[in-house]
Amino acid sequence: MLKSINEAFSFLLELAMLAAFAYAGFHFGKIPAIHYLCGIGLPVLVIIFWAIKMAPKARNQFPYPLLLIITFVLFEASAAALYFAGVTIWAVVLAFAALINVGLRFIFKTSEQQKSNY
Repeated sequence: MLKSINEAFSFLLELAMLAAFAYAGFHFGKIPAIHYLCGIGLPVLVIIFWAIKMAPKARNQFPYPLLLIITFVLFEASAAALYFAGVTIWAVVLAFAALINVGLRFIFKTSEQQKSNY
């Protein structure tokens, strides 16, 4: 049951990651055109990358350990983007939530592998 809750939490974190990149993008630079380009373009690039290489049904999905590392890096990059956009508290919350989520995913995967060895 905890694994299912963490999977749902992971989905919510993915949405928060996209929102964080959009928010940070709209606050990047001083030219309005750059705001729109970064605010819309950055989340779209992340969505495309996620769909091609990270999604559960992706044809060319990264192998497990690399997938978890890249997931963590993307979550933390979105937290850093929030931090640099001036939203420090939400950046810390997102970074901490991502750490817990990825840590639990690692623990669940490790315990599954140990069960299959017996």
